[in-house]
Amino acid sequence: MRVDSGSGLLWKTKILDCDVERTPTDSQTILLVEDDRDIARLVERELVLHRYRVERYDNAQQCLVRARHTDIDLIVLDLLLPDMHGFDLCQRLRQEDATRAVPIVMVTALGDEACRVRGFEVGADDYVTKPFSVLELVTRIRALLRRAAMVRRPTTENRGELSIDRRRHEVVVRGQSVALTPTEFSLLAFFSRHPDRVFSRDELLTNLWGEECLILEHNLDVHIWSLRRKIERDPKRPVLLVTLRNVGFKLVDAC
Repeated sequence: MRVDSGSGLLWKTKILDCDVERTPTDSQTILLVEDDRDIARLVERELVLHRYRVERYDNAQQCLVRARHTDIDLIVLDLLLPDMHGFDLCQRLRQEDATRAVPIVMVTALGDEACRVRGFEVGADDYVTKPFSVLELVTRIRALLRRAAMVRRPTTENRGELSIDRRRHEVVVRGQSVALTPTEFSLLAFFSRHPDRVFSRDELLTNLWGEECLILEHNLDVHIWSLRRKIERDPKRPVLLVTLRNVGFKLVDAC
């Protein structure tokens, strides 16, 4: 089941005219921000079938008003919205207390490398390009929600220049608070639980995204680079989160 951009063509599926029946209110809440009606209904239907509660919006302003509440678990965000570019909306969401730590998945026809990098820089946790598999999107969402749950444990760790508070989703580097995306925080928290242990890319993908993960290794490299820019004195010469060539990555134990 794939969705094409531009014309809104849908393959191997049929959209019914009736509205999707909502799931019980105790399920996880996903905001779907997409102005293409056919794509939005297709994605909503699949998420509802997987027992998520979906709230659909077709513009940025509606999303921002809704984002002031604290009962949001994840946001699926199109970039080419009628009233605001998705990059700008993502930045605004990262500035809101209620959505600062909420995972964001960008879904867009803008698939070149520069756009992908820009998406991660403004705070996206995953980036899916159209045409896309709806089941793949659901798999990525499930993995993000699982990782978000992993870092909610009320523990604080101090690793030399780093202090990580999982309950508050806060990181302090050399006495200064730094803002991390949920994926960057998950990466750092995972490394912190295993100081001085080297993890290959495959191991990181499996441990953080699960066996069924479909995230590209390139996406992982972008997240690590972005994390280094926030915690290292010189991200080009990292001393905290280091690379062992042809082996993997590790967080140096400075305790």
